Amino acid sequence: IHIYMASNVHHTGTIARIQQLLKDHLRETTQYRKVYLFVPSPCEHVKYAAIAYDFTLEGTLINSMIWRQKTVDMLIYGYSLYGELK
Repeated sequence: IHIYMASNVHHTGTIARIQQLLKDHLRETTQYRKVYLFVPSPCEHVKYAAIAYDFTLEGTLINSMIWRQKTVDMLIYGYSLYGELK
């Protein structure tokens, strides 16, 4: 789940409401157990948001993509829709 919001709605709570709606929708209408967010390693604002919305860093794909003309790592964040999976 990756959400892009225009600057004028930053810090309004809109992203938090959308995150919750998406998580609820996935729980209610799919059989997904977990969702993933793939983030270029230099994207600090996305990493901060992932952690803020309870995503956990689960892995790193080393030197796996070109981002802004540089080779960077891809970070994999996961979120369990039903708490910790067993």
